Amino acid sequence: MEDLEKLIKMVWASEGKTPVLVGEPGCGKTTTVNALAEKDGAYLKVLNLSSFEAIDMNGMPFVDNGELKVSDPAWYTEVHTYLNEHPEGKAYVFFDEISNAPTDVRNTLLELWLHHMLPTGQKVSDKVKFIAAMNTAKDLEGFVEFSNAFKDRMFMIPFVTDPVEWRKMFENNFGKPQSEREKSVRKELSKFLETNPQLLEGRKPVSASTYGITDEAEATTVEYTTPNRRNWDNLARLMAQTQNDEELKPLRKTMFIGMVGLECWRNYKEYLGTKSKPLSEYKWDGEPDEISQQVARLKAEKDVDKKVAYYERAYEFCANKEIVASILPDVLASAIGKHGLEYQKKYPKFYEIYKKIGA
Repeated sequence: MEDLEKLIKMVWASEGKTPVLVGEPGCGKTTTVNALAEKDGAYLKVLNLSSFEAIDMNGMPFVDNGELKVSDPAWYTEVHTYLNEHPEGKAYVFFDEISNAPTDVRNTLLELWLHHMLPTGQKVSDKVKFIAAMNTAKDLEGFVEFSNAFKDRMFMIPFVTDPVEWRKMFENNFGKPQSEREKSVRKELSKFLETNPQLLEGRKPVSASTYGITDEAEATTVEYTTPNRRNWDNLARLMAQTQNDEELKPLRKTMFIGMVGLECWRNYKEYLGTKSKPLSEYKWDGEPDEISQQVARLKAEKDVDKKVAYYERAYEFCANKEIVASILPDVLASAIGKHGLEYQKKYPKFYEIYKKIGA
């Protein structure tokens, strides 16, 4: 995230533009801004503009001696109070969901970014920095195209969180306090997602037969949509409400399907089945779903000796040689990473397989 933080600060320093993070729901945009503010020791005010009305952005009208006036908006009063109490401090204002903001709210936002001034005429302190976020176009409903003037004030930053990095944040509850029970739940879900990283990748094509579609024309349009990452966070919180694994067990299926969907539950069910059985005992002759879990566990295996031994069993017992060939490069990279070219002497059986299949 260091490069992203550096880019945001460069945009601020250049003036005239507001950095806007663009990414799918739940990918970590808000978490990143929180982390940036905490790292910089800045006060952070988060505004979800999808729920804002003009009065929230502009301030409350009132009558003073027969004259109609407008108070500073509550969000800025809060920021301004903080800066008055902390003369050496600074503040970041994060405008989230800007693409879902009502038109009059976006108009006020444009003026704010353009002149760094509130509708009341109050100049915004130079100690206040603006940053915004929005979902990608494919994740929006009722998206309204921004005006050219608005676009000119935005520095769009594509935001894609690496699954490994996201899992670390997820397991740590994104830096927020958590109970021992929640730590246990998050650790377990993190291990599951480590062996099933495809569940954090968003949309991906799948076999049309999964949905009972056999027509070739229709099959080309089929896509499987994984849940947004925020749903995994919600699932962890829900599962952590149980006192222990025994209490969770009868509720787990319903929780999974309700939060992240049936396909994710099927993957997790297979994961639970394979997790309880040592990899060395598998003969790779099970159902396709079970084999896919074995592939995932093999790739996630940290012990190179076990990884190679398990791959040798896969070559011996798996009837689908395409699967065996597809995971050879991953195992080969692990073997070379640990032993260099000496892997040929360390794992002679594996080396013979490599010579037969090829990289």
